[in-house]
Amino acid sequence: MTNEFDKLFEGAGATYHIKPLLLKAIAVRESAMNPKAYRYEPEYWEHYLKHLDSWKDKEPTIVAASYGLMQILFTTASGLGFAGTADELYDPATNIDLGGKALFEIMERLKKHDYSNFDLWFIEIALARYNGGSFRNPDMEGKLRNQVYVDRVLETYINLKRGIL
Repeated sequence: MTNEFDKLFEGAGATYHIKPLLLKAIAVRESAMNPKAYRYEPEYWEHYLKHLDSWKDKEPTIVAASYGLMQILFTTASGLGFAGTADELYDPATNIDLGGKALFEIMERLKKHDYSNFDLWFIEIALARYNGGSFRNPDMEGKLRNQVYVDRVLETYINLKRGIL
């Protein structure tokens, strides 16, 4: 599945030392490669943002939403240094770069912890946290809350490598 965004995946992959096809696999699963994808996360607003001083006066459908190819949450983008508007997150170059940066930072944090007692591959934890956050991911038993998502991204990655997609 070659497309107009491949150069952007290659650029972000080179910048963040992540395989470009892994970034592309995330985009395939997160947005079906739709640069205008949008998803409001009402539970995220209710549980995490509406009581925080920095977000409580903001529009929930903007700050508690995921945007673009990589489905970057507005708050995640802000935490990565993005100072633009929600509409700017639809820009494929910006979106893919932020997705790569988010995954890179997750992996850097993971390197500081010992997960050797869990039967999980490092990238599985990183993908689970990219999609579902780090809280109890993995849980105390070493299980990921969103294992199905992780499995689908890895399957897509393998299929992209084989040229099936």
